[in-house]
Amino acid sequence: MGGSMKKRPQPKRRKASSSDDGSCRRMCLTTGRRLHKDAMIRFVVDPHNCLTPDIKGDLPGRGMWITLNKQCLEVAIRKDIFSKHRKTKVIVPKDLASWVAVVFQRRILSLVSLSRRCGFLVTGFENVSALVKAGKASVVFACCCLASYNEKKISTLCEKWHVNISHSFMAEDLGKICNRHSIVFAAVKKCGMSVSINYEMRRLEVFLKESDSAR
Repeated sequence: MGGSMKKRPQPKRRKASSSDDGSCRRMCLTTGRRLHKDAMIRFVVDPHNCLTPDIKGDLPGRGMWITLNKQCLEVAIRKDIFSKHRKTKVIVPKDLASWVAVVFQRRILSLVSLSRRCGFLVTGFENVSALVKAGKASVVFACCCLASYNEKKISTLCEKWHVNISHSFMAEDLGKICNRHSIVFAAVKKCGMSVSINYEMRRLEVFLKESDSAR
């Protein structure tokens, strides 16, 4: 950990209570820095001594915390930090960093699916465009394999209306939410669940962002 460390972007925190103090901070096993839990990923060891990412932070067991950054996690794996911390051999799944990203995506899709069941999800280019223009959209999804005039138009609208847009999902992934073969455009209306969706999307973005914090 020699040399100076540049400050890295942090995801926006959830609204803190008056008691939000050191109890909400944890030490990163890679960098030694104490950060708010929102800026970290929790890991636990299952009964088979296998390392498991705990994105929601509610799995049983003693947690081990790593800065919300792919490079920090890769350093921890390379240096066998988890085993050293537990003082016993911890089995690290192959390509754990990619698995963490997948777990984030599953969490986001689960929240989007819940928003659909509550009537807060709209699909289709025209419906999504209308929702954004009405100022009622909280987050928009455009499938990651899309490169078209409509995609550019949706992206421009989202930028104009300051709506978060994600290109992280395949059309088939979005389609499964509505029991369809595929969905190209979708949007979640402003609601309590959309806050959680945006929160997890920011965390995924920060996790995947290149950073010098692991050096």
